[in-house]
Amino acid sequence: MNEKFQKPPWKTSTAFRDLVLISAIFILVSVLVYVFGAFEAFQEWIREQPQWEAWHIHDYLFVLVILAFALGVFALRRWIELKREIAGRKRAEAALRASEERFRSVAQSATDAIIVANSQGNIISWNTAAQTIFGYGEEEALGKPVSLLMPERFHDSHRRGLERFFSTGESHVIGKTVEFAGRKKDGSEFPLELSLASWKRGEETSFTGIIRDISERRRVQQERERLITELQQALADGKQLSGLLPICAGCKKIRDDRGYWNQVESYIAERTAAKFTHGLCPACSEKYFPGLTPEELNRET
Repeated sequence: MNEKFQKPPWKTSTAFRDLVLISAIFILVSVLVYVFGAFEAFQEWIREQPQWEAWHIHDYLFVLVILAFALGVFALRRWIELKREIAGRKRAEAALRASEERFRSVAQSATDAIIVANSQGNIISWNTAAQTIFGYGEEEALGKPVSLLMPERFHDSHRRGLERFFSTGESHVIGKTVEFAGRKKDGSEFPLELSLASWKRGEETSFTGIIRDISERRRVQQERERLITELQQALADGKQLSGLLPICAGCKKIRDDRGYWNQVESYIAERTAAKFTHGLCPACSEKYFPGLTPEELNRET
């Protein structure tokens, strides 16, 4: 709602409503007693009481009675409202405790680290997965700054980011999923994925971070990239041997792109992962070593 259309606070406050109620009761009762002549009858009865007549109580006692009645209605109303407020507060506290228990139960069973920090950046909630990922037990982490979980090179940027958030409301990471480097208890670093949110209870601002160790995902990605690179290289090598190859009909040498003639073995070996073994086929065995079978020739060599 636009601020200029909002009602002033005093018009909707409980004290103002109570004042209006007491005034209305006072005026209503006063009008009724005057209309039905109760005021004159009351004064006459007062005058018949000698102990009150000397004090002239009849001049103002009736007004005090009406005022006492109005105040009694006000006190009863406030007592009822107070009981309702206490009962509502108890229900809210019970619901809050139940909600906190549900959150803690879910957080403790989660496979991702769930960490809650207060406005000072100190850890106030630490689940089992956080202990597994970072190596700190709950009693070691609670009350400590979240910078404990970061490499030292990120400490200054974390402090500046916290100051910027509380001074301007601007944040580069809240509401986003980002990748950072985390620091374990043993000092080793690892890649992590962070989803950060902020929330308020009363005047206190808190931050909830959901953290996932992505070391395995990073390793799988790197392995995948390596395999893709090898496959691309293999495909590139295969392409170099496709098409027409200029080969000598006599010595069987192959001419490369620079115009040099190369042995078949060296030409193929440079462009593929293939390796060669040397032997003789049956026709060459008969030609160069007549009388020996290829098996006998291979045994002798």
